[in-house]
Amino acid sequence: MKDQLIYFQKVIENNRMSHLYLISGPKGSNKQKLAYEVAYLLVGKNNAHTKAQIYKNEMPQVYFIEPDGLSIKKEQIIQLQQEFSKTSLLGGPRVYIIKDIEKMSTSAANSLLKFMEEPENNNVYGLLLTTSIESILDTIISRAQIVHMPEIFEDTIKSEFINEGIDVELSEYLVYLTKSVDEALLLSENPNILELIRFFKDFVKTYSKINESLKLFVFENSYPIVTDRNVFQNFLDLLLVYLLDVVHFKVNQKLVFEHLKPVIIETSKMLSLETLDKIVDKVKETIMKQTYYIQLDLAMNELAIYMENQR
Repeated sequence: MKDQLIYFQKVIENNRMSHLYLISGPKGSNKQKLAYEVAYLLVGKNNAHTKAQIYKNEMPQVYFIEPDGLSIKKEQIIQLQQEFSKTSLLGGPRVYIIKDIEKMSTSAANSLLKFMEEPENNNVYGLLLTTSIESILDTIISRAQIVHMPEIFEDTIKSEFINEGIDVELSEYLVYLTKSVDEALLLSENPNILELIRFFKDFVKTYSKINESLKLFVFENSYPIVTDRNVFQNFLDLLLVYLLDVVHFKVNQKLVFEHLKPVIIETSKMLSLETLDKIVDKVKETIMKQTYYIQLDLAMNELAIYMENQR
């Protein structure tokens, strides 16, 4: 993030700030932190209290938007317009930050474009954050300056988690749920996350035993996972990493979940590479369906049935 922040510092010092930036990078690449720091450079005036307000989304001149449910809606952009019409009397720059811009609906995108083109917004700056630049509307991309954030490698992040006192095995899971040390510390004490990891380990152990029913296991144990969309998404992310680990074992590559090696070995005995590819595709399909309001219990059952039939 250091190089990108220096870039913005120079742009602001030289009064060459564009009105719209698209900050693109993988999960955990500190896109949101960079956006907060840029907002502070624009409106902070070297005031530590102001910086704290920005990070808490409490600064009137800085407006933060994230998906409401599964998408960013037109109503959220209208609320942005209304809030900025109130703060225009304060003078000085105003900044809006939109997280996961790729989840913006078409109507919301049209409202945002109209908002950007209004003449009274010549001192307004937008920072759009995305992990999937290819999913963003061309009309947004064509109006934005693109800033790429580098990937942070999992081994480096895991070491940071361990240095902060998080258990080694738990760190192996958390690094695929967050790249933030602060968030990892919170998750390490979150009972829902600990239950998720317990369920995940039992799920893959059950699957590795050909005589045990994965469908029955899911029926009896999946309730805490399928009552929260974010938890279910985290489960799918971990399952995808695990299946890729089985592929890695078959082709003599390094494992991510080294502590699950005995289970990975048993699973690899049951499944060919071709079958693994099919299951990986099924998990990816289930992940993609999370952009719609599907029933989580049905999605979990369907996945379990499919995986069991592939054994």
